[in-house]
Amino acid sequence: MVFKNLLPFLVLPASVFMLHAQVTSPATAPPTPQPSVMTPHAPPSVVAGIPVNYDQDKVGAYTLPDPLRLENGKPVRNAKTWWTKRRPQIVKMFETQQYGIAPGRPKDESFKVVEKGSAFGGKAIRKQVVISFSTDPTWPKIHLLVYLPAAAKKPVPMYFTISFAPNQCVTNDPSIIPEEGWNPRTHAKMMPTKQYCFFGRVPVERLLDAGFGVASYYYGDVDPDFDTGFKDGIRARYLPAGETERAPDAWGAIAAWAWGMSRVEDYFETDPQIDAKRVAIQGVSRLGKTVMWAGATV
Repeated sequence: MVFKNLLPFLVLPASVFMLHAQVTSPATAPPTPQPSVMTPHAPPSVVAGIPVNYDQDKVGAYTLPDPLRLENGKPVRNAKTWWTKRRPQIVKMFETQQYGIAPGRPKDESFKVVEKGSAFGGKAIRKQVVISFSTDPTWPKIHLLVYLPAAAKKPVPMYFTISFAPNQCVTNDPSIIPEEGWNPRTHAKMMPTKQYCFFGRVPVERLLDAGFGVASYYYGDVDPDFDTGFKDGIRARYLPAGETERAPDAWGAIAAWAWGMSRVEDYFETDPQIDAKRVAIQGVSRLGKTVMWAGATV
């Protein structure tokens, strides 16, 4: 009886709701939003002072050299021919066309361990080594940071990285001798900030736990990474007397940084705690190109 008397009240709201829905429903659907149209910017025609082409039709005709065919046209059919003939031809091609011809090992090269101590709670032996290329103290020098597993009973393989930042950026070790780096904006020497150190981190302890030694050097020790820094780098020291600019086929910056990695390898060969025949090298971006060239020419 009670529910019967309430029926009109239950039906009425539904009717009102339906009427409201009919009144407020739009006659047509709203327009579909259209994506904004952005006019693409034309790509730069010159990058880092070098003309850039984006049009395939403007590329001249060329034939890529066959890596398995000698310059005289004969095929490479065995490993001996590859190592003794074809590989040197390819290296020479990259030297003359891309990276430049670097000098060999300096006759006055020397190594000095300027600091040796314990690191990471006794887990590692730390060595800080200065590699000099000349008896002239004004020449650039490599400041090499080395960690070796303290528990190792025989020479250890090395994980060797070339870094965009000085050694104090490699890992959290307060005993690392702080070094200045080149400011990429002002082109002046400066102590690196925390932000500057972002690129230099290496998982040293994990590598030590795996039985590897770790080594790193700052690429700016060898040659600054900007055009006007040529005079402050190692390449300027090898210019012929009276010249201030490098020849077209002389070594460029990547070749100089790779040359520095070879000089570190020279040191490895003198350290009885290091297995100099088992060295993995690592670099990022243009330092990735550097380690490939170092591996090809060491």
